[in-house]
Amino acid sequence: MSADLDDLIARARTALAEGGATDVVESEAGTYVGTAADGLVRVEVSAVGRLTSLQIDPQLFDGPLEDVADAARSAINVALDRRPGQVDFAPVIDVVRATQVQARRQLDEITRGIADVTGHVQAARPATSAEAS
Repeated sequence: MSADLDDLIARARTALAEGGATDVVESEAGTYVGTAADGLVRVEVSAVGRLTSLQIDPQLFDGPLEDVADAARSAINVALDRRPGQVDFAPVIDVVRATQVQARRQLDEITRGIADVTGHVQAARPATSAEAS
């Protein structure tokens, strides 16, 4: 039982460690960089989410304007996602849910064990005079 719980805790720690802290790219000015369209669009956003720089390579304008807008939007979202505190907790939530299920199973086993022991103790106890009447 304990090994299963230890494994779940280890998986939760791994998920937290991989949750994005290493993905944060901060430039010297305290901005976060995002790129798209194979580097043809580069943006920087501040820690509070303000767009501080937008660079679009002119060759991107040879295509449809919709592609330019999509690339800009994508680069901005990448930069915003790289800000501190922007962590994907989905893997952690999955591990926590699995831990809850495992803990519930273990608690149920413990409760059944206590009930069994209580039943055996009560059955082995000699009847007192108050119980006999």
